[in-house]
Amino acid sequence: MEEIKNMGNIEEEEQYELADRGSRLAAVVIDTLIVILPTLIYLFGRFKIDEIKEMSQAGLSLETVLMMVAGVMIYLAINGYLLVKKGQTIGKKFMDIKIVTEKNELPTIWESYFVRNLAFSIVGLLPFGTLVSIVDMLCIFRKDRRCLHDLLAGTKVVFVND
Repeated sequence: MEEIKNMGNIEEEEQYELADRGSRLAAVVIDTLIVILPTLIYLFGRFKIDEIKEMSQAGLSLETVLMMVAGVMIYLAINGYLLVKKGQTIGKKFMDIKIVTEKNELPTIWESYFVRNLAFSIVGLLPFGTLVSIVDMLCIFRKDRRCLHDLLAGTKVVFVND
């Protein structure tokens, strides 16, 4: 009888189906388009076209860092609430997918944004960054469909269960 009582206390872990590659790609495209417009408005409102060209050729400068910080702020302003509350960006919400931890829990903002996105954006600025980005993207073809950023953050992308 005690065994039957205890069975009622066991929490069943929610199971999710891994998001397919096409849904993940579509979500990234949507998110990029949504974030790039306000970022471009900021850039062209703050700098002249010649200054932007010079910054892109100069490498890492104060202006480049300011642009990166502005991009982070814009991204979090647009997606921060959804990331914290639902593990989603606007693109992921549109595609009915979300980020969860390996234990199927909502990730922290640290895991869902700073480790998954920002860390790889910073690595992309380094001389070997393009290679790392390519390897990151190609990891989507692993059996578990987890990219390097997922492995680093301990996350996976799954379909939303309603």
